[in-house]
Amino acid sequence: MKIIFLLIFIFSCGSGETEKSKELAKAELYYNQGTQNLVNKKYTDALEMLLKAKDIAPGDSRILNNLGMTYFFKEQPILAEQYLRESIKLDPKNTDARNNLASLHYQKGEFDKAFAEYQKILEDLVYQHQYRIHYNMALIHIKNNKIYNAESELELSLKEKSDYCPAHAMLGKIARNEKNYEKALRHFKEGTLGTCYNLPEMHYLKGVALIDLGKYPEARLVLKELNLKFKDDPYTKLSMKKLAEIEDKQGSTDVSLDTLPSSQKKILNELENVEYESVKF
Repeated sequence: MKIIFLLIFIFSCGSGETEKSKELAKAELYYNQGTQNLVNKKYTDALEMLLKAKDIAPGDSRILNNLGMTYFFKEQPILAEQYLRESIKLDPKNTDARNNLASLHYQKGEFDKAFAEYQKILEDLVYQHQYRIHYNMALIHIKNNKIYNAESELELSLKEKSDYCPAHAMLGKIARNEKNYEKALRHFKEGTLGTCYNLPEMHYLKGVALIDLGKYPEARLVLKELNLKFKDDPYTKLSMKKLAEIEDKQGSTDVSLDTLPSSQKKILNELENVEYESVKF
């Protein structure tokens, strides 16, 4: 009789483990579907799936992280921060969740809190997106008017990922503001290579830097190529204006962005002040 009881006990444990595995597999399905909905910006559907996943696996840091981001995009910052903090508490090594929390602070204008979280992320030496962290820290330095510190962070960003387009764009803009046109052109040129080639802003800024240096034939080629490749883009309209100015001036040395009419300047300022998305998941 004792032997029979033991066999029943073992069988029951095995059955329980099977049911648990099935539930975890179901949670994983909900998590994957919710994550895909989140990526596709179907936030209501994402929330539904991720809440189902959380009901089954409340201690899964990944699920809580994505729930936090879903609430962020649903414009619920309090819930977003709550879930991101829970995610980090469950798994302090979940650097993606910490990055999202830092970015949430950034979006709320809490730059000191964001900077502190970014510094913690830099301690994770195996994190694959350190270049992005240095870039985000540079943005905070710029907001605090610490341009030298921003340049240092941007250089570190490029050291981690030499073809990171936003870092080249920002360094070029800083150099141009300082009237270091050669350095600006160098970064804008780098910003039109590889994966950066499909960014019309970089081609436009490259053309402008060439104008700054009086290299009008090269500027014409760059701006004309932009017009051909990026039709109906706001930068294409600006480049057409610059081309007309070059033709009118016939090589005059006073061609610069300062000659743009106020309406065009407004468009350019809006475009140039757009920061690359710092919230990543």
